[in-house]
Amino acid sequence: MTKNKKKSTSPTTISQMILDAQKSGFAQFRSEEPISLSDPPPHARTSRADDIRSHPLWSQVQSLNDKLRGAFLAHDYEIQKPKIKKDQIYRILLHFDPNTEHRVTHRKDKLINAFETELLPRLGPFIQAPPPQPMETDVDFDPLTATQRALREAIHRRKPALTIPEGVNPHGLRLLYKEYVDNDLVVPAAKEFSTKPRGVTAANIKTKTIEQLRFILQSKNPEVFIHLTPLTRSVCVDIYTRFVLEEEVAPGRLILQADEKVITFELRSQIKSDQINESPFPHLRVRVQNFF
Repeated sequence: MTKNKKKSTSPTTISQMILDAQKSGFAQFRSEEPISLSDPPPHARTSRADDIRSHPLWSQVQSLNDKLRGAFLAHDYEIQKPKIKKDQIYRILLHFDPNTEHRVTHRKDKLINAFETELLPRLGPFIQAPPPQPMETDVDFDPLTATQRALREAIHRRKPALTIPEGVNPHGLRLLYKEYVDNDLVVPAAKEFSTKPRGVTAANIKTKTIEQLRFILQSKNPEVFIHLTPLTRSVCVDIYTRFVLEEEVAPGRLILQADEKVITFELRSQIKSDQINESPFPHLRVRVQNFF
């Protein structure tokens, strides 16, 4: 009774939708029978294969080509979804409904929504089961203290198709580990942007993300105004090199223009009066040339 009360009637994710569909896919074929120690009669000896063959979509699923089957009936469909092409979505809609009103010229998000709402719930019994989870051989593995490389390897062992961007920080990797490997992991709140940052040397500057560099810039040189529109990571590295490390950058990469009125307002609104003269670049506005 408790499980029935907690079961959600409106899954919030595609993964939950697939899981619910797999759990209830054969409900229509099962019936409750009294428990008996004797052998069931021959007509009652039905197998799972017999049940699924009686599914109304059985023949259409069997005629799917390998590419469509691998894209839409995979257990990790939600991960593969960004790589699926628009014509593939249209082809599977057309395959199961030759009279569909959807067209290949429609927007991809509209076709995806049609598949996930109209077709995917009916395909639950045919969704491929995930491979058995490998046993963790390292009982002492601690994701809260593990290196970034170890976290990436552990996540990829569980979700080989998952793409992890290079710029993901350790906190982000722990959140991914929690999502795909250990749902019970308690990840402490990130403190990276809530405490005063440390500076980095020129040799380590390339290891920092654009968010980390901007945070250090704002902390150490708050009088520097940076236009966000043309800001890229390489531009942020140049600004950090020029104002935090106080080293020269290649000519033409940064265009400096004195603008006392604007920066004076920024200084008065963001910096205490006794800190205004601490910066070696007072009343300076930075304009970044968008040359990329």
